[in-house]
Amino acid sequence: MADSEVTINPETLASLRSLAEIWEDQGRHADAIRALNEVIGYRGKGLEDGDANLGATYVVLAKSLSNSGRLAEAEVAAREALTIRRRYLKPTHWLIFSSRSLVGDIVARRGRREEALPDLTEGLAGLVQELGADHRRTRDASTREAHQVRP
Repeated sequence: MADSEVTINPETLASLRSLAEIWEDQGRHADAIRALNEVIGYRGKGLEDGDANLGATYVVLAKSLSNSGRLAEAEVAAREALTIRRRYLKPTHWLIFSSRSLVGDIVARRGRREEALPDLTEGLAGLVQELGADHRRTRDASTREAHQVRP
């Protein structure tokens, strides 16, 4: 795990996050979560808040936790990704809309559908506007919205 005195090259952290994404895609959620927490442990020591890798790391962590059934922790990670992205990106950036969709999905899966609705619908609408209806990220958000709003 990250030592408080140690800094690390951001490219190394991006590679570790990419490896965690592969593990997540393979269903190796525990391995992905462990690696992602290691990356996050370097926050402020090579991984700075404005680094796009930090928001992406929290997104993958949220997905891994969610896929592991750890929805409360997944919500915290998804909200942190959204907070970081809102702080450093323009309000209409597609990553913000994608993060909103993810937050909405997790909140709905926790049984709070009414609370989730704005993030699901506005996230999807923003992705349609910014990326188009046929983009993979938009289709992912559309699937989340359809499953949670119209179960």
